[in-house]
Amino acid sequence: MGLWTSVSAADTGFGVPVPLDSGLDVTFHDVIRDVAGDGLTYRFRFVVPGIGDVLDYADVVEDIDWLCNEFALPRVPQPGPQPNRIVISMMSEPTEFGVANPDVTQFFESFSIQNGLCIWEAF
Repeated sequence: MGLWTSVSAADTGFGVPVPLDSGLDVTFHDVIRDVAGDGLTYRFRFVVPGIGDVLDYADVVEDIDWLCNEFALPRVPQPGPQPNRIVISMMSEPTEFGVANPDVTQFFESFSIQNGLCIWEAF
């Protein structure tokens, strides 16, 4: 089990809408820094009403990639420890990290960082 810290919307002013070309309604929820077996991981979590109901994974996959490259990656502190991985999470409503909630749909994708770009990693 890893050691993690969370920076919430309330702590940092996060929680603002993230404009996407697709028009998807996305709000940045928080970022969690996790030190686990694979090294430093940054988990950027977003609230996306409608996923699992009217939106399935295929509807959001391009937005997940954009969120990693254009939103998350520029927010990794420079200088500072660089993550081995960035995980982008979408959830239908806010939920506590690490706590299962069968009423909340969540999509996750993991990316390694290579040459300043997010590279999708299949789980």
